[in-house]
Order: sequence, then C-alpha cells, then structure tokens
Amino acid sequence: MTGASIALVGLIGVVTVGSLVTSNAAVASALAVRVANAYDYAAIAIVAEESLEREYRLQPGPVPEAAHAAAEVELQQAMLQVAALGDSADRALAKVVLREHKAYVAASAQLFLSVDRHDPAAVTNSIEARTVDPVFGVMEAQINAAAALHESGALSAAASVREIGRFVLLVDLATLLAAIGLVVGGAVVVTRYQRDLHTESEHNRYQAVHDPLTDLPNRTLFQDRTGVALRTAARSGATVAVLLLDLNRFKEVNDTLGHQYGDLLLLQVADRLRDSLRDADSVARLGGDEFAILLPISGWEEALTATQRIGVAMRDPFSINEIALDVDASIGIALAEPGEDVETLLRHADVAMYEAKAAHQPFARYEPTRDANDLSHLVLLGDLRRAIAAHELTLHYQPKINTRTGTLSSVEALVRWHHPTLGLRQPDEFIPLAENTPIIHALTTEVLRLALSQARKWSDAGRPITVAVNISTRSLLDPRFPAHIQELLDAHGVAPHLLSLELTETAVMTNRDLALTVLQALDAMGVWLSIDDFGTGYSSMSYLKTLPVKELKIDRSFIMAMANDPGSAVIVRSAVDLGHNLGMTVVAEGVQDAMARSDLAEMGCDLVQGYEICRPIPARELELWMETHLVTTGSY
Repeated sequence: MTGASIALVGLIGVVTVGSLVTSNAAVASALAVRVANAYDYAAIAIVAEESLEREYRLQPGPVPEAAHAAAEVELQQAMLQVAALGDSADRALAKVVLREHKAYVAASAQLFLSVDRHDPAAVTNSIEARTVDPVFGVMEAQINAAAALHESGALSAAASVREIGRFVLLVDLATLLAAIGLVVGGAVVVTRYQRDLHTESEHNRYQAVHDPLTDLPNRTLFQDRTGVALRTAARSGATVAVLLLDLNRFKEVNDTLGHQYGDLLLLQVADRLRDSLRDADSVARLGGDEFAILLPISGWEEALTATQRIGVAMRDPFSINEIALDVDASIGIALAEPGEDVETLLRHADVAMYEAKAAHQPFARYEPTRDANDLSHLVLLGDLRRAIAAHELTLHYQPKINTRTGTLSSVEALVRWHHPTLGLRQPDEFIPLAENTPIIHALTTEVLRLALSQARKWSDAGRPITVAVNISTRSLLDPRFPAHIQELLDAHGVAPHLLSLELTETAVMTNRDLALTVLQALDAMGVWLSIDDFGTGYSSMSYLKTLPVKELKIDRSFIMAMANDPGSAVIVRSAVDLGHNLGMTVVAEGVQDAMARSDLAEMGCDLVQGYEICRPIPARELELWMETHLVTTGSY
C-alpha cells in the first residue's frame, strides 16, 4: 500500500507538472497565433495602401482616396493590436511603425495632391521617390519581416505543444506501467486530455494559414503553394496561371446592408469558387473582397476556360436573407513566365485585374505592353498628356469609296503622334495605355477637335465630307458623352451628319444598357454611328438589331484572308447580307488589292477602304488625291 501510494503520488505529480507545462505551451501558442494574425492584417493593409496608391495615380478620384484612408486606419488598428498583445520588442516596433506610417500618410497626401494638380510625371515621380517610397519601403520591410518572424514563431509554438504533449504522454505511460492497478482510470483521463491538446495544436497551426471567415487558404499558404507550383512547372515544362478576383460593388453591400451581409456574401462567393474549380486548382482569400486562384494549366486556352467557368458561377444573384444581390467580379489573369517569382506573378495578376476593372470588362490578361506600372509607360503617358495640351497630335485621313460609282463617301480620321525625342509613335503604342487611364477622355476630345475643325474647312470650301472618329469604351459608357459631342459640333459649326463615330462590338457589349442609352442620344442628334471590326467581338444578332447603328465595318482580317481562305469569303458575304438585312451600309476595311475590291463589289458590299484605294495621309495630300482620282459627292 505504501508503494502504491507513493506511485500514485508520483503519478499525480507527473501529471500535474506535465499538464501545467502543456497548458502554458498551449496558451503561448494561441497568443503567438493572435500576434501573427495582427501582423498579417498589418501586412494586408500596407499592401492595400500600395495598390490603392498606384490605382490613384492611374485613375484619381474620391473612391480610391477613401479606400486608401480606410487602409490607413486598418494598419493603425493592426499595429495597436500588436502593441497590446506582443512583448516589449513588438511594442517598440509598433511605436516605430506608427510614427513612420504617420510620415507616409503625409507623404502620400502630397503625392495625391500632385496627381490632382495634373503635375508632370517627373514631378509626381520625384515626390514618390523622395518622400513616399523611402518611408513606405522601410515600413513595409519592417512589417513583412516581423510578420514572417511571428508566423514562424506561431508555427514553432504549435510544434512545441505537440512535442511537449508527446513527451508528457510517454512519461505518463511509463508511470502507469509501474502502478497499473491504480492508475488505469487516470491514464484514460490523461490520454483524453492530451488528445485535446494535440487537437488544439493542430487547430492553431491550421488557423495560422487559413482565412478565419471563409476557411480558404490565406495569403501565406497561397504564396507557398504558388511557389511549389512554379518550381514544379519549371521542372516539367508545364504552365502556371494565377487569377486575381475582386468583387465589384462589394463596398455598397457593406455600406448599405452592413458587414454581416458582406461576410455572408463572401462565404457564398468562396463556395461558388470552390465548386467551379478542379481538384488540382487552389483558391485563397487574400483579404477583404479579394480572392486568388492558382491554376496548373497547359496554356492560355485552359486558363480562359477556367476564367469563363468562374464568370458563369458568379453570374447568378446571391441570395442573402431573402435579398437578391447582383455582385459581379473583375478578374486579372497572369501566366507565369520562366524565372518569375511568386510576388511578380501576383503583381502581374493585380495589374490585369485593375485593367479589367478600369475597362469595365469581366476579365483581362496581363500584357507587358499594357503594364502602366512600367516606368517607361508612365513617362510616355506624361508625354502624351503634354502633347495633347500643346496640340502636338495630328490626323491622317483614309477614304472610303463607293464600290459601284467609285465616288468618295467619307474618310476615317487616324491619330498620329510625332514624339519630340522618340520620333513617330504608332497608335497601338499609346492608345491602349491611354484607354486604361482618364487620359483617354482628353485624347478623344483632341481627336474630335481636329476632325471637326477639318470637316468645317472642307465644308466651307464647298466639299462637305463626313469624318469618322474611333471611340473608346470609356467614352461610350459615359452618360455625359452625347452632350460633349453636341458642344464640339456647336463650337465648330459642323452639321451632325458630317461626324461618324466608330465603336467596337466589345465596347458595346461591356455594358449593353448604358451603351444603348448613349447611342440612342447620339442617333437622336443626327450623328452617324458605325460598328467597327465587325466579326471579332461577341455581340448577338438579337441585340445588334436594337442598336441605332447605320454602318457595319467588316474586320480587315476577314477581307485580307478572302483570297486564300474560302471560309473567310463566306463570312464576308454573310456579313454583307446581314448588314443589308438590318438596313445598314456595309464597309470592308483592309482592301489591299484590286481582286479583293472586285470580289467585294460582286458581293454587294457598299463601301471599301484600304491601301489599294489610299493609305492614311494628311488632309492636304488627301485633297490632292481626291482631285486626281475621285469626284467628291459629299456625305452619305
């Protein structure tokens, strides 16, 4: 009995000490996870500040400025939580970061003010390089380093709890063997307790790499998986794509219905994304309403298919407490290039996502040539803004002629830019950049001003000629655009029928209801409307017939392929018949030779345009060409 009592007392002592040690380790592990999460929130906030600072430079306005201010508050709250939960080193770091962040907020305010003043790019870049980037870089490095350190500490603490649990369990079992008869019941209790501790440790480890709301992987785990996928792809020669998805109008849901509805919406979005992906794909929530998707793929077509599948999944309204919410998404797609790291791939997807959002498109693919974050592109955009203000742009004109009579019907105005140091810049070098920024409005206005000024000169000379101008998606989706056109027509004294606006199918389909409203207003004014590049978009015939469009321009790719591709010839003939059935004038652009011109005349195509007739040339050269080759009959 004495021996058994001593054994029992010893067992109690071992269990007590082991439980205290394990419990303390579990508490420390949980605290480490909370501190690590606070740093993660700070890291997410600082990434948001950087992204919104870049967005503000591309598209200034109250929305990105308010979002930037919200991110500033989130960072301050996260660092205050670090100071409350962390040790003395964390409190010291929080104090430093908050002081640096105060300096960064003041510097970014200077930067936003410079953007609002439309300062030259060099001035804005100087402010960013001298005042914003130094403070931001130090602050970002401090937070990321601390976040990585505490994440590692949280994982180590969780692992330590497991090791302590195993050790205590072994000691307990050894003691139980010495006093088996007395401690069988105690062993059952202790084993159950240790199992709970092990479960808690695994739970803490899981929480460290998963989003607490949606249970999706968080940024840390997603970056780790993306890194593994990139290394695997480098060995196998496969391809990796990253999709970055941001919800549109999510802020409206939060502001109108409250954050509870916003959280329920995010849960439904997470479920739809899971259901629309394959087992090999991975989806994560990076923070806020931003999700990331990792796709091991064979090429672009597979990435496009996955993106369209996600688009279909997001199309139906979300039902939350019997309220139907229509919330779509903007998706940026980036395909990994050899040697790219995780951060670069995510940045490319982020650039593409903002491009899709700015263009009101459901998705966009990252293209280096359209990356407005490239310094050379920023400089070029600054030069373009200066060139527009200084009226340095010029127009060349390409005629459209009647296939039956050979007479001039109208001309298309095409912009040219002679850069003072870089020489002639082709439109495809600067127009795609401008379309992603508010500069496109100034560029469109300048082209319209030049075109209408020339139309007035021709009209005054007794030679009224309709001039066609290409219109961007941004202009087409601007409800104020028709009034702006009327102001320009009045200012130049040009009749509306002497102006033709050419727009693409893609632009029209971006927001069909708004586009239809704008087009109807322009048509009511008497402006001629034309669908450009027909055949390359995705408009439906049922929608096309509702548009007040008078002209259909068949894309040059089909015209140039007719001679060698019977299928293209069939498409062209069908487009001609379709246009005529809808009561439209049909134009073939890209006519390069007399045979194509003859074939188009035989098909009944009304007008032709291309190098076989005349290249785009300045107005004076066009006048000489008309005197030599054609008899002008005026407008349509």
